[in-house]
Amino acid sequence: MKNFSLLTFLLLVNWVHAQVITSGIEVENTNGQTIIKGQFRTETVDGKAHTWLPWENGEIYLTGNKDGSGEGDVNFRTYSDAEGYLDIMVVKGNGNVGIGTASPDSKLTVKGNIHTEEITIDLSVPAPDYVFTKDYDLLTIEEVQQHIKEKGHLPNIPSAKEMETHGVALGIMNMKLLEKIEELTLYVIEQHKEVNTLRKKVEQLENK
Repeated sequence: MKNFSLLTFLLLVNWVHAQVITSGIEVENTNGQTIIKGQFRTETVDGKAHTWLPWENGEIYLTGNKDGSGEGDVNFRTYSDAEGYLDIMVVKGNGNVGIGTASPDSKLTVKGNIHTEEITIDLSVPAPDYVFTKDYDLLTIEEVQQHIKEKGHLPNIPSAKEMETHGVALGIMNMKLLEKIEELTLYVIEQHKEVNTLRKKVEQLENK
């Protein structure tokens, strides 16, 4: 089996340790090689070699080409009497990890909710401080209004249909939203100037 990641190796070491303690599998070292003795099950399914490594409440099974070439996967299952076997995680031969899905399309693909305290995202686009530069082409309120009327969404923001189809890239979307906040700040500053100008004119009229 090729292309094992460090995570895979550590998980397998943990599995071996658990088997030694709970299942009586013997581990012996011979000429620098580690030999695990236990109830492994191997068979060929759809032209691929499958090896099952059982534990008390589930199993790890490894898949790969029968001749040992190409990429192989490491799959993790749990077992319960009510639901039977349930696939919980897969490590693909290309290094992609899937939780809740057997077909991860990224380094980590999770089908379901994630609960975490913090997420740090490396920016793939520039932070929008460019909005405050002199060369920035800030649309007029009338231009924004016309864009909304024609497109149904803000300029430089994907439509609802696009987001439903392709999802939302958090890093990029956060920068787009910050861009809109900074543009709104400029609009507010400009309105504040106009209000002050009108206030002064009213005061001048009242003093006549």
